[in-house]
Amino acid sequence: MLSDVATGPGGCDGGMDDPLSASFVTDVCTDNVGSGQGASFEIIFSKNMDQNITSQAFSISPNVSGLISWTSPTTLRFIAAQSLNPNTQYVISISQNATDSGGIQIQNGYVLYFLSSPLGGFPAVNSIDVFSGTPTNCQAGLGIVTNVLTTTVNNACTGNSAVNPIVMTFSEPMNSSSLRSGFSISPSVTGQFSFPTANQMVFTPDVAFQYGKRYNISLATSITNTSGKGLRNPVNATFVVGALDSSQPIVTGIDFEVDGDGDNCSAVPNDILNSQNGTLTNNVCTGVPIVIHFNEPMDPASTQNALSVSPSASFAITFAGNNMTLTPLIALTSRQNYTLTISTSAKDLAGNSLQNSFSLIFRTENDSPQVIAIGKGNQANCNSLTVTTGCWWQAGTPFLPASSYSFTPGLQACPADSASDNIVIVFNQPMNTVSTVNAVNITAVSQVPNSASSIYKGRWAWSDSDRVLTISMTDVGLTCGFDILFNTGIGGANYPLYLIQIDQSATNANGTALSSQFSFFFESN
Repeated sequence: MLSDVATGPGGCDGGMDDPLSASFVTDVCTDNVGSGQGASFEIIFSKNMDQNITSQAFSISPNVSGLISWTSPTTLRFIAAQSLNPNTQYVISISQNATDSGGIQIQNGYVLYFLSSPLGGFPAVNSIDVFSGTPTNCQAGLGIVTNVLTTTVNNACTGNSAVNPIVMTFSEPMNSSSLRSGFSISPSVTGQFSFPTANQMVFTPDVAFQYGKRYNISLATSITNTSGKGLRNPVNATFVVGALDSSQPIVTGIDFEVDGDGDNCSAVPNDILNSQNGTLTNNVCTGVPIVIHFNEPMDPASTQNALSVSPSASFAITFAGNNMTLTPLIALTSRQNYTLTISTSAKDLAGNSLQNSFSLIFRTENDSPQVIAIGKGNQANCNSLTVTTGCWWQAGTPFLPASSYSFTPGLQACPADSASDNIVIVFNQPMNTVSTVNAVNITAVSQVPNSASSIYKGRWAWSDSDRVLTISMTDVGLTCGFDILFNTGIGGANYPLYLIQIDQSATNANGTALSSQFSFFFESN
């Protein structure tokens, strides 16, 4: 019998050039550098042997897995698949069942006792196991343990059932610190390490693996056994979770909230859904999130890097399911055209690039405060931001002749107040109550004998979160009077004619001025 002995001429060179002739041999190499395998042995017979029967008659104890081959009709070679344990006694046997090619059994069984080298050899990775199977079985915790070193795994579980631990088994006791530092998985996954036995390490991910993604495991040569001997070569393994995703993702559309549609900029979900590549969307709200839809979950890092908005804007970016949401950190500029682009460098979770770049233009709203309706106090459905259909005029409708907007003087003596000559002004957002009242001016444009030329704001009240201003007009004077008294008995179209103006000193609660001066003509009947 031939093998390699650490104290022999060639050392552990894989040459199998040291005869093991004694009944007990020491310092047999635990593995052989030259062969690139574990410990190697050659048994030479005096005659041509029946290779099948003789191979079955070979054994080594304690059991060591390995490969039997015949280098010649008389020479059986056994190469261990892993390193022998250092300083351990082994027994190699050839039973009497071994026969030559003519069927004659060997004269006596063969037994050799040997002691492996105390220095140990290169540790080996016996297996890297993950759970695999159908999604149903995986969810039920019934995944099958599969060694990715020997099997192509394209159906690994995302979790079994919650997460899918990776179990690495080595040929001998290992240094746990070197295992932690020498293990890597790509794409990167956080997780916890545990060591059920001296020969095993388990990596348990913090979260489930991503479906359709390929993961690569690497074990570096810095990983050592307890004697300080490292792996001979790096060990790499790979597996696919679920089914390999090779489809390129696409942008299915973008959602915007727009102003001027009745709900202004406060309602959820957004108003304009799935705006497409190359389109223009107007009146986009300056401070409401924009939602970008993909046809599958995306890799956050590459997708965020692929996004550009011009002119530049500051967003908080979040991902959930198939969506990327852009929430303005600072309100977008009013009445500005923005170009939003997502380049093909955006990738899905499997690493596939976006099929086509996506780009569109959106124009932001005029976010200055505006008058959106005006009417009189005794009109139904003219009392809030959302209820303006009963007003004289509302945004989106044309201005009519003053004769279409008439009121009835209250004619009530001081201090009474009739709603028929109170003016209701509706703004699109909460206003500064002081600056806005001061910005309102009401005048009598045409007078006839005995009519008053001065119109006063007798009193006023705010409602609907400071978006609705109700003014009691009077021509009596500020000392007493909340009604129009001096235009009784006057007939004829456009007489008396009144003008209400709200200048740009009116501001919202944040100090933004009215978008433009508002002027409105009306008359008394």
